Amino acid sequence: MRSTMRSRFGWAALIASTALIALAAPASAADPFTIASAVSGDPVMHGETVTDTFTLTNNTPGCDCDTTYDFGMLLLRSKSDAAVANPFVSVTSSYGSCTIDPVDSHGYHSATCHLGAHRDIPQTVQIAAEIQANESMDNYASLLQDGSYPIGIVGNALTHVIYPPAFTGSEKIRLKGLPAGCATGDLTIKAHVKGADVGHIVATLGGPRDEWGARHADSFSKKIAHGEGSTLKAKVQGSKLEAGFYNLAFVATSKGHPSLRRAVTFQLC
Repeated sequence: MRSTMRSRFGWAALIASTALIALAAPASAADPFTIASAVSGDPVMHGETVTDTFTLTNNTPGCDCDTTYDFGMLLLRSKSDAAVANPFVSVTSSYGSCTIDPVDSHGYHSATCHLGAHRDIPQTVQIAAEIQANESMDNYASLLQDGSYPIGIVGNALTHVIYPPAFTGSEKIRLKGLPAGCATGDLTIKAHVKGADVGHIVATLGGPRDEWGARHADSFSKKIAHGEGSTLKAKVQGSKLEAGFYNLAFVATSKGHPSLRRAVTFQLC
């Protein structure tokens, strides 16, 4: 049984560093192969299917070469060795055969196309991978020589994912003013407390974080609006903020009743 592409690649940290080094150097005409990549859409909405197309060029077709090659793909977070929860939907090649590798114990998704002997590989081979984009990702592709370690010929297809707003807390506080996807520019978010005798509402904005929850160096948390009554408008000066993910929380208080809290995490582009 063939080992998975990731085990043949070695640890993901090693693959990511190999890929980044290789990508920093332009392809040379002396290379036996070159790889070009294209993405069907970037960015895409969370959960959509994206198609990564790699064009493998054999610069020495028909050579007297016994070396065999596989074409491997490994999905990682951008500039990271972390796995992403993005399953391959299908993988096809204009030459050879492709398999989607089993997800390993660390959650890495990979796929392999078996091309065979160098001498038999056509001058141009196209590999298409359909992937469900649940997180932003790099699709690192490399040739595997004799079914073992990748040689320094690498392609990369980058996809950014746009997330819809995510709401938590009491549904008695209704929020309006957020776009369905990534927000751009300034926003005015209106909060209205339904069916409650509200004395005071406070709005607090926190962020930015990346899509995996890590704080940026300039992350903050501050009150941006407050007022009496059951309705409050909070202005978010998106044009002055760094791109990333922000949390906007509204807390409504009234005498003799528990406080109500409603929060939304939204993406700013």
